[in-house]
Amino acid sequence: MAEKERPSRGAEAGCCALDEDRFWAVIGVLDWRASCEEAILQPALEALARLSENEICGFQEQLARKLSLLDTERHARHMGRGAYGSSYFSPDDFLYARCAAVARGRQFYEELISKPNLMPQEERFEVLLHLPSYAYEAKTGSRMTYLPSIEYDTFSNKQGWQR
Repeated sequence: MAEKERPSRGAEAGCCALDEDRFWAVIGVLDWRASCEEAILQPALEALARLSENEICGFQEQLARKLSLLDTERHARHMGRGAYGSSYFSPDDFLYARCAAVARGRQFYEELISKPNLMPQEERFEVLLHLPSYAYEAKTGSRMTYLPSIEYDTFSNKQGWQR
């Protein structure tokens, strides 16, 4: 991989922070009346692509932090069919359920942090993971190589899975 294409993580990438209000403003324009996930995402993609490249990276950093905070056993036990502790638990499904939770907006997300029983039951919104890279590519014509400083894959939040 060429040096300029090497993925960079967090602060080493020179990522500027994106404040909470701007993050949630982008999430707030998701079009839930649309018929498919890509159409639901489109207004948020357009809004995010209007920001600077560094702010797009900041959005990805914020998203990773929010997904990580929901990566807990308590939340996984309340995700409906396939919940943690059932005969079939999918770490990917749990990640996509956490995406759905973030996509519901700030008020829902903030309440969910302390009330895991509100975890979306049968909702998944994987496409939210791709929003920053889609916006970056729409803005620059180049592939995004930024990696957030926080892991958000299921079981990455070690504190959330301690007994």
